[in-house]
Amino acid sequence: MPKYAVLVRGVNLKQHNRLVMAEFRELLKGLGHTAVTTYLNSGNAIVEAPETRTDRLAGAVRAALLEQLGLDVGVVVRTGPELAAVVESNPFPVADPALLRVAFLSHQPRIDLDREAVAPEEFHLGDRVLYLKYGGHPRGSKLGLVARACLRASPELVITERNWNTTLALADRANVNT
Repeated sequence: MPKYAVLVRGVNLKQHNRLVMAEFRELLKGLGHTAVTTYLNSGNAIVEAPETRTDRLAGAVRAALLEQLGLDVGVVVRTGPELAAVVESNPFPVADPALLRVAFLSHQPRIDLDREAVAPEEFHLGDRVLYLKYGGHPRGSKLGLVARACLRASPELVITERNWNTTLALADRANVNT
Protein backbone atom coordinates (compact mmCIF):
# COMPACT_ATOMS: atom_id res chain seq x y z
CA MET A 1 0.00 0.00 0.00
CA PRO A 2 1.22 3.54 -0.65
CA LYS A 3 2.48 5.75 2.15
CA TYR A 4 1.18 9.21 2.88
CA ALA A 5 2.43 12.02 5.09
CA VAL A 6 -0.37 13.65 7.06
CA LEU A 7 0.50 17.22 8.11
CA VAL A 8 -1.80 18.93 10.59
CA ARG A 9 -1.68 22.72 10.75
CA GLY A 10 -1.27 24.70 13.95
CA VAL A 11 -1.29 22.04 16.67
CA ASN A 12 0.69 21.99 19.92
CA LEU A 13 1.75 25.63 19.62
CA LYS A 14 2.05 26.64 23.27
CA GLN A 15 -1.34 25.73 24.78
CA HIS A 16 -3.37 26.02 21.58
CA ASN A 17 -4.91 23.09 19.70
CA ARG A 18 -3.41 20.34 21.84
CA LEU A 19 -3.07 17.09 19.92
CA VAL A 20 -1.68 14.12 21.82
CA MET A 21 0.24 11.99 19.34
CA ALA A 22 -1.04 8.70 20.81
CA GLU A 23 -4.62 9.92 20.25
CA PHE A 24 -3.68 11.07 16.74
CA ARG A 25 -2.28 7.61 15.92
CA GLU A 26 -5.46 5.93 17.20
CA LEU A 27 -7.63 8.33 15.22
CA LEU A 28 -5.70 7.50 12.03
CA LYS A 29 -5.93 3.76 12.74
CA GLY A 30 -9.67 4.20 13.31
CA LEU A 31 -9.93 5.61 9.79
CA GLY A 32 -8.50 2.32 8.51
CA HIS A 33 -4.90 3.39 7.99
CA THR A 34 -2.09 0.98 8.79
CA ALA A 35 1.59 1.27 9.71
CA VAL A 36 0.73 4.55 11.47
CA THR A 37 3.65 6.44 12.98
CA THR A 38 3.98 10.00 14.18
CA TYR A 39 7.04 12.22 13.97
CA LEU A 40 7.80 14.83 16.60
CA ASN A 41 4.95 16.42 18.55
CA SER A 42 3.72 18.75 15.84
CA GLY A 43 1.03 16.91 13.92
CA ASN A 44 3.12 14.83 11.52
CA ALA A 45 2.16 11.25 10.70
CA ILE A 46 3.08 8.64 8.13
CA VAL A 47 0.34 6.17 7.22
CA GLU A 48 -0.24 3.40 4.74
CA ALA A 49 -3.59 3.58 3.02
CA PRO A 50 -5.27 2.34 -0.13
CA GLU A 51 -4.46 4.57 -3.07
CA THR A 52 -6.62 7.69 -3.00
CA ARG A 53 -6.49 11.39 -3.76
CA THR A 54 -4.56 13.31 -1.13
CA ASP A 55 -7.30 15.94 -0.80
CA ARG A 56 -9.84 13.22 0.07
CA LEU A 57 -7.52 11.75 2.68
CA ALA A 58 -6.90 15.23 4.14
CA GLY A 59 -10.64 15.90 4.30
CA ALA A 60 -11.32 12.63 6.12
CA VAL A 61 -8.59 13.30 8.69
CA ARG A 62 -9.75 16.90 9.18
CA ALA A 63 -13.35 15.76 9.73
CA ALA A 64 -12.26 13.08 12.22
CA LEU A 65 -10.10 15.56 14.15
CA LEU A 66 -13.09 17.88 14.48
CA GLU A 67 -15.64 15.18 15.29
CA GLN A 68 -13.55 13.04 17.64
CA LEU A 69 -11.16 15.54 19.25
CA GLY A 70 -12.87 18.88 18.74
CA LEU A 71 -9.93 20.28 16.75
CA ASP A 72 -10.87 22.57 13.86
CA VAL A 73 -7.54 22.56 12.04
CA GLY A 74 -6.32 22.31 8.47
CA VAL A 75 -4.73 19.14 7.11
CA VAL A 76 -2.43 18.68 4.12
CA VAL A 77 -1.48 15.23 2.80
CA ARG A 78 1.38 14.28 0.47
CA THR A 79 2.40 10.94 -1.01
CA GLY A 80 5.90 9.59 -0.51
CA PRO A 81 6.88 10.41 -4.12
CA GLU A 82 5.44 13.93 -3.76
CA LEU A 83 7.59 14.51 -0.67
CA ALA A 84 10.65 13.20 -2.49
CA ALA A 85 9.92 15.68 -5.29
CA VAL A 86 9.67 18.52 -2.75
CA VAL A 87 13.15 17.67 -1.49
CA GLU A 88 14.59 17.25 -5.00
CA SER A 89 13.04 20.51 -6.24
CA ASN A 90 14.39 22.73 -3.45
CA PRO A 91 15.88 25.74 -5.29
CA PHE A 92 17.94 27.01 -2.35
CA PRO A 93 21.31 25.93 -0.97
CA VAL A 94 20.99 24.51 2.52
CA ALA A 95 23.76 26.29 4.39
CA ASP A 96 21.65 26.47 7.55
CA PRO A 97 18.66 24.10 7.60
CA ALA A 98 17.09 26.13 10.43
CA LEU A 99 16.60 29.02 7.98
CA LEU A 100 14.94 26.96 5.25
CA ARG A 101 11.31 26.01 5.62
CA VAL A 102 8.70 24.45 3.42
CA ALA A 103 5.09 25.63 3.44
CA PHE A 104 2.88 22.81 2.20
CA LEU A 105 -0.23 24.09 0.40
CA SER A 106 -3.54 22.25 0.04
CA HIS A 107 -3.76 23.42 -3.57
CA GLN A 108 -1.88 25.62 -6.00
CA PRO A 109 -2.68 29.32 -5.49
CA ARG A 110 -3.18 31.51 -8.54
CA ILE A 111 -1.23 34.57 -7.53
CA ASP A 112 1.70 36.75 -8.49
CA LEU A 113 3.95 37.25 -5.48
CA ASP A 114 6.24 40.25 -5.00
CA ARG A 115 9.79 39.04 -4.38
CA GLU A 116 11.04 42.58 -3.71
CA ALA A 117 8.63 42.99 -0.79
CA VAL A 118 10.48 40.33 1.21
CA ALA A 119 14.10 40.98 0.13
CA PRO A 120 16.69 40.00 1.25
CA GLU A 121 14.70 36.93 2.25
CA GLU A 122 13.63 34.66 -0.59
CA PHE A 123 10.84 32.33 -1.57
CA HIS A 124 10.01 30.05 -4.45
CA LEU A 125 6.54 28.80 -5.36
CA GLY A 126 6.64 25.19 -6.49
CA ASP A 127 3.92 22.60 -7.01
CA ARG A 128 1.62 23.12 -4.00
CA VAL A 129 4.64 24.18 -1.96
CA LEU A 130 6.40 27.39 -0.97
CA TYR A 131 10.10 27.22 -0.21
CA LEU A 132 10.95 29.93 2.32
CA LYS A 133 14.55 31.05 2.85
CA TYR A 134 14.70 33.14 6.01
CA GLY A 135 17.43 35.65 6.75
CA GLY A 136 17.16 35.07 10.50
CA HIS A 137 14.55 33.91 12.98
CA PRO A 138 11.16 33.41 11.28
CA ARG A 139 9.38 35.51 13.92
CA GLY A 140 9.02 38.99 12.48
CA SER A 141 10.05 37.87 8.99
CA LYS A 142 8.59 39.55 5.93
CA LEU A 143 7.94 36.09 4.47
CA GLY A 144 4.65 36.07 6.37
CA LEU A 145 3.47 38.56 3.74
CA VAL A 146 3.76 35.81 1.14
CA ALA A 147 1.50 33.44 3.08
CA ARG A 148 -1.02 36.20 3.75
CA ALA A 149 -1.08 37.08 0.03
CA CYS A 150 -1.77 33.43 -0.82
CA LEU A 151 -4.60 33.29 1.72
CA ARG A 152 -6.16 36.52 0.42
CA ALA A 153 -6.12 35.10 -3.11
CA SER A 154 -7.50 31.74 -1.99
CA PRO A 155 -9.20 31.89 1.46
CA GLU A 156 -9.87 28.12 1.54
CA LEU A 157 -6.16 27.38 1.14
CA VAL A 158 -4.52 25.40 3.95
CA ILE A 159 -0.87 26.28 4.59
CA THR A 160 1.26 24.35 7.05
CA GLU A 161 4.96 24.99 7.45
CA ARG A 162 7.74 22.54 8.33
CA ASN A 163 11.45 23.18 8.78
CA TRP A 164 13.89 21.61 6.35
CA ASN A 165 15.07 18.86 8.70
CA THR A 166 11.47 17.78 9.40
CA THR A 167 10.72 17.83 5.67
CA LEU A 168 13.72 15.58 5.01
CA ALA A 169 12.73 13.18 7.80
CA LEU A 170 9.13 12.93 6.58
CA ALA A 171 10.26 12.36 2.99
CA ASP A 172 12.58 9.61 4.18
CA ARG A 173 9.91 7.91 6.29
CA ALA A 174 7.29 8.15 3.54
CA ASN A 175 9.60 6.53 0.99
CA VAL A 176 10.89 3.56 3.00
CA ASN A 177 9.42 0.23 1.96
CA THR A 178 8.07 -1.79 4.86
